[in-house]
Amino acid sequence: MLGNVRSGAPADWAQPNEEMRALLRAEILEALAPLSRGLAELERRVDALERRPLAPAALSRPPVAGASLPEMPRTAMASFYPQDAGAQMGRAPLVSHHGLDVKAIERDPTIIVVGGIDGRVRRRKLILAFVAFLLVVFGGLGYLLAESYAPHP
Repeated sequence: MLGNVRSGAPADWAQPNEEMRALLRAEILEALAPLSRGLAELERRVDALERRPLAPAALSRPPVAGASLPEMPRTAMASFYPQDAGAQMGRAPLVSHHGLDVKAIERDPTIIVVGGIDGRVRRRKLILAFVAFLLVVFGGLGYLLAESYAPHP
């Protein structure tokens, strides 16, 4: 495929002949053809997206408390999900974060904060596990070192 083997000085080998150049050019163009077709397709899609009009009213208004979410357009991914999943769950209304009364939540006696937020116990367990790991590793290495100096039968 690459042509005949040349004889002569190695300095002559470094300069490819015209047949070799044409062959390499054809191979490179053949390898780049799918890439250039894909790039042209992407440019066509970007142009189509840029020509698509925006939905001015739905995107410009701020969300109102209790308002429902705008309907999203159906995409190809929607076909992977059951059709009635949205009907079963319903829609959660948009609620502003200003409606939370943090002080009332902190005073509520029914909310019990377990030590999940406190990291002291977790940190202590992590340190103990690390120390145990170091003891096992270096204990094993010390045993192997002592075993290597012991006389073998």
